[in-house]
Parts: sequence; structure tokens; C-alpha cells
Amino acid sequence: MYVPVGDSYRICGAENSWEVQIPKARKGVKNWEAHAWFSTPEAALRHIGDESLRRMEGPIEECVEEMKVLRADIQLAATTVQNAIDKVISS
Repeated sequence: MYVPVGDSYRICGAENSWEVQIPKARKGVKNWEAHAWFSTPEAALRHIGDESLRRMEGPIEECVEEMKVLRADIQLAATTVQNAIDKVISS
């Protein structure tokens, strides 16, 4: 399962972990590469939030707007993962 988190990240459910992936362009083709691994989707999403926050630059007003968008992206991803888990459990 691949769950996008904005345009800069996605999480991927693997057999034994949750993988955070980032896009890399090679010869004009966008590929996703593994960036970090976590035991829970919550930890993977927390990592994305923490890392994105640390990398923000610019005036505080712009950073606040970026944080709002990031929070919405993370909440959407969390809901998508939770719905998928609920569906598997109820099957």
C-alpha cells in the first residue's frame, strides 16, 4: 500500500515495517526511494512532520501556512491508513 503525503513524501506498508519514501528524478523520470523505516505508520508520519518542520525556511507567516498544509496532508494520510487497517480487520 502506498499512501501519498503531499508531493514530497509517501509511506509504503511493507511486510515488516513502514517505509517513508521521497521522490528522486533520474533522466527526467520520477522514482520513489526509501528514506527511512518505522515500525508503525504513526511513527512514519511523525517523522515526515518533524523533518518537514525542520527544513522550513522563510518568514514565519509562510512557514505557518506551510505547516497548515502539511498538517492536512498528514491527517489525510493517517485517515487513509486507518481506513485500510479497519477494512482488513473487519474482513
